[in-house]
Amino acid sequence: MSELENQKNKAEESDKMKSAFLANMSHEIRTPMNGILGFTDLLKTNNYSSEKQAKFINIIQQSGNRMLETINNIIEVSKLESGIEKPVFKEVTINEIINELHNFFSPEASSKGLNLTFTEKNSTLSQPFYTDEYKLNSILTNLIKNALKFTNKGSIEIIYTLHDNFAEFWIKDTGIGISYNNQASIFEEFVQADFSHSSGFEGSGLGLSISKGYIHLLKGEIKLESEPNIGSTFYVRIPNSTNSKHLPNKKTQSVISNEHILLKYNILIAEDDETSFLYLENILENITENLIHAKNGNEVVELAKSTENIDIILMDIKMPHLNGFEATEEIRKFNKDVYIIAQSAFTQESFKLKAKEAGCNAFISKPINQQKLLKLIAQVKTKTYNF
Repeated sequence: MSELENQKNKAEESDKMKSAFLANMSHEIRTPMNGILGFTDLLKTNNYSSEKQAKFINIIQQSGNRMLETINNIIEVSKLESGIEKPVFKEVTINEIINELHNFFSPEASSKGLNLTFTEKNSTLSQPFYTDEYKLNSILTNLIKNALKFTNKGSIEIIYTLHDNFAEFWIKDTGIGISYNNQASIFEEFVQADFSHSSGFEGSGLGLSISKGYIHLLKGEIKLESEPNIGSTFYVRIPNSTNSKHLPNKKTQSVISNEHILLKYNILIAEDDETSFLYLENILENITENLIHAKNGNEVVELAKSTENIDIILMDIKMPHLNGFEATEEIRKFNKDVYIIAQSAFTQESFKLKAKEAGCNAFISKPINQQKLLKLIAQVKTKTYNF
């Protein structure tokens, strides 16, 4: 009877969490959609000043980014739960990751009047450090983002130390803190310390769950110390995975020359979605000498074979007949020189590696950022691999 009672309580708790998740997801998707659809409708139906139009467009972009973050988090949790997410180890420079995080989060901290500091202490690293760069970056990003979200005054301090066998990170804040009773559950999916309607904080509640899942994949550990109204400290330890198999080389770095952006290119876009093609057509119009559209894998292979002097192929991965990997492999049988940029809504490292193995020179994830795409195109003449 005691076991049945325990199972009953667990089932009831699970139902509560599912209900909270559905309510939270509905809020986190519908709220930014309200900003996107609402302000788009205003722009269509009224004549506003250029200042108001710019303000509305900025709101639409912010709402789109917020919804994209929610969707990405749901996908990441799904991959972790299904077991398909695997670590991809390579040599990383942790100080570069820290510098990027500092540059990224400093404006937000400054806008809230918070003192954000990054401090390296007692490091003894004397050999290359191997881990999954994407997952380590995601772990630290989620923890810093949480600290910023739940800290209204005071400071956020990131302390780290690097050694031959491991790296350690402490993310300390002077925020609202977490009660002892809630500390055990915050790493569960869809849970915030307070997920009531009055909590007043945006977010899906998936960030800590994703971080814990990634840390588990990297065979690391995470701990929490927190006190309400005093602050929280998250401790993360990540091992140096020098003994892991299939360690790819660190990505090639290159200096981007602005002069290449000014060149005109013959571009073949392999894209079965008309809206995506129209977007690419417009952002590339100033650097396009000739633009060709292929709507499936077979067509892009035939056009690449029959058309002379193609400089760039933007290769969608998910297409009818032949997918982007298969089409790239076919093209490489007769054309080794054309610069192929894989484009995909699939963002996991395994897809990037598969694109590289198929013969692509670079990878860009959807939704495609105009500046990132132009930077990739700037590397066409150098034939630099960018993954």
